[in-house]
Amino acid sequence: MLLDKLLEILQPVGYQTIIQNIKKIVKSAIEDFIQDKPMFSIEDFTIYEYDDYLMNTNITNQNVYRIFVRINQNNNIKQNVASTLITQSGEVKQIKNKVPELFMGLQKIKKALLEQLRYYFDETTIFEEQKYGIKIQGKDILEDGIIQPYYIMIIPCIEYHEKDHAGIMYYDDSKIDVQIEYHEDCLKNFIDKYQATNGLFYQYIILLKHVFNITEKERMLPYEIFETLLYNVPNECYIDLSKDTALKIIHYLSHCDLGKMTGLDGLDYVFTSKYRSMSYLYAKKVIKTIGENLKMLNF
Repeated sequence: MLLDKLLEILQPVGYQTIIQNIKKIVKSAIEDFIQDKPMFSIEDFTIYEYDDYLMNTNITNQNVYRIFVRINQNNNIKQNVASTLITQSGEVKQIKNKVPELFMGLQKIKKALLEQLRYYFDETTIFEEQKYGIKIQGKDILEDGIIQPYYIMIIPCIEYHEKDHAGIMYYDDSKIDVQIEYHEDCLKNFIDKYQATNGLFYQYIILLKHVFNITEKERMLPYEIFETLLYNVPNECYIDLSKDTALKIIHYLSHCDLGKMTGLDGLDYVFTSKYRSMSYLYAKKVIKTIGENLKMLNF
């Protein structure tokens, strides 16, 4: 049945083993990097991933799996120095920098990791330094000779706290494009939404990814955009798994205010935020494309 095909996920063989092996390599690369830096120890770094729920709704080989290198050492963060601003009326204001000053910045750590990581992979592995991290495109040869491609993003970051919420912060070279994520909140809200909709939230993520890719040629999907859109659909809209309900969900998304949508963390408006990079225009394209493709299908 077509519906069964539209609910299939891709679970690359041995992918978790690949992830664990790369985490070990990253740890070794950090140890190499800090050998001549006595102010650091390996305990000052936490290497972790949290995107497993994205892999559990994965439909394409091109998904990028993220590994975070979080710097925990408080001594690496300089005391924030407030800037002084004098307004036209003569009022003096103190403005805190939104990005903390580090003794060893994220960009320096990123470049050093890139240099060290090259020693651990063969010449077929492709490295790309991006604005937030290091993208690794490689392949793993399985026991039966099948080649398993993988795409990994390694992102240096620091801890970030907002009231009772613990998150991370990372940014580009300019320190203007700042990203803040609250992974624990995302995971909790994903599970809560799953349970509140009797699993339909999860199934519609997979369904709409497939429907979108009917005309998008199995392209790399925008990170977390389907999860975000469907998270903001009211629970009562998840009636059943059918074309009629899918069209009603798309109708809702087509007429709601995207600017007021929160991310999975529930804390920020992701399409109008200073601290997230989700594209408003691309979200509109995703919704329109899914709507057009759904009308062609019968299931």
